[in-house]
Amino acid sequence: MFQLLIADDESIERQALKSIIYQNFPNDFEVTECSNGLDVVKQAEQVKPDIIFIDIKMPGQSGIEAIRQIREFLPDIDIIIITAYDYFDYAKEAISLKVSEFLIKPIDIHEVISQVECLLGKLRKREESQKYSVEIESKLEVIKIRYEQEFMDLLQRYNTTPQMLQEYLNIIDYSFGKGIAVIIDFETVLEEESIGKVQKDFICTRFLNRIKVQSEKAGLKCMQQSETDVELLFFLSETDSEEDLKQTVTTLIENSKKNMSITVSYECSRLIQRIEDLPTTVYSFKQSFFSKKRTYFYPYEIEERLISEIEKKNFPEAKECIRKIVKELGKQDHSELMQREVHGLYTVVRRYIKGLSKESLLPEADKVVENIKLESDILSFFEQLMDYAEKSLEQKSRKNQALIQKICNYLEEHYQEDISLEEAANIIGFSSFYFSKLMKEYCNMSYIDYVSTIRIKKAMSLFETTDQTISQIALLVGYSDPNYFTRVFKKIVGKTPSAYKEQVKEGE
Repeated sequence: MFQLLIADDESIERQALKSIIYQNFPNDFEVTECSNGLDVVKQAEQVKPDIIFIDIKMPGQSGIEAIRQIREFLPDIDIIIITAYDYFDYAKEAISLKVSEFLIKPIDIHEVISQVECLLGKLRKREESQKYSVEIESKLEVIKIRYEQEFMDLLQRYNTTPQMLQEYLNIIDYSFGKGIAVIIDFETVLEEESIGKVQKDFICTRFLNRIKVQSEKAGLKCMQQSETDVELLFFLSETDSEEDLKQTVTTLIENSKKNMSITVSYECSRLIQRIEDLPTTVYSFKQSFFSKKRTYFYPYEIEERLISEIEKKNFPEAKECIRKIVKELGKQDHSELMQREVHGLYTVVRRYIKGLSKESLLPEADKVVENIKLESDILSFFEQLMDYAEKSLEQKSRKNQALIQKICNYLEEHYQEDISLEEAANIIGFSSFYFSKLMKEYCNMSYIDYVSTIRIKKAMSLFETTDQTISQIALLVGYSDPNYFTRVFKKIVGKTPSAYKEQVKEGE
């Protein structure tokens, strides 16, 4: 419901106008009244009206002066002046104050209705636009969070390129000045026996949220990624000034520890001042930290190869990497820590399999991994993960290929019609984005290029079998503009339609 304010020193006029509004727009407006020029400014500040009907001559101050003051805090509000005086005397000032309309007393009912209908339509469009903007903003925020997580994944891979990192920073709308990685170890908190798991999780989450809030106040971007008992944080500053980023981050963490009265240990990487140094620095820092925390070796290099093979859908090689990792873990005489490593490995594998397709993850895998302990069970579990993912992706690929073939057959029959990418995607039940991606994957060209290729091949056939003109053939294959047809034909065939037609004649 929108807010409407009526300002007039004559009670009868206010009631008449109010009655018109409620009778004709019963569910659209909540009406507020005031009787002098000083009150209207106060009321406007309180109720933030969408429309104001205001008389020019009122006690306290004139309507013109009230409008001038209201415009200072409500610059876009719609204002209609109502007056019994010659409005030309006030026209210049009213125009400068962006008044929507003048209504002369006595008020004409139909004119009021017409003006309010017009402004109501404008308000509804504005409301819809604002609602849409909020939805877009919300979706963008979700996308940014996802890309922040993927950025954190890239940071821990030594084969990540600066270009890849820069692309993600562009998406999350942040530029690189300098950065520092921090690993926070919550093992001390987790070992406390006086509190339960829910309380422990709450403490850790609250601690991290506090650091993020304080980082934002300090002008830093803070991203995080969870691992077993630890959190990897990355602090990013857009400025490359001489300010000590490490000291700033250390102060943030120490203040949070003091504020929450908890004991956690943490380590900071060296300051990173070039984007190309990010992956190697973070990767080495992480290895160094865990080598001190653990008394045994974890094969990070093999894990990196594993990730690469999963991304390439090369599951036989991925299973070989798994066998090597499990074999290394089996050499260690630390069953509890080994189980933690298995959970960490599963987290990595799960993330990248789901990245290929959410349906490719073995059902109930999250529950199964909690109960496996023997080395043979661990190996069997991960091999099942890989086998299921491979089979699932193959089935999905065959299904997608069949659907793409279906749409290709449809286009072969309906190439003359103007079928948009969105319409083609709807035929097989895909989003336009996913459909476009599949077209490039299975046809090695975009949707537009595929349709153009079909049309031009048909045109070539017509040139070879008929004596029709270029314009006639262009129309027959779906091009209403012969000039555009000529450009597309030359792009695909390498010569103009007239040159091709001449070549066909010479060959006869």
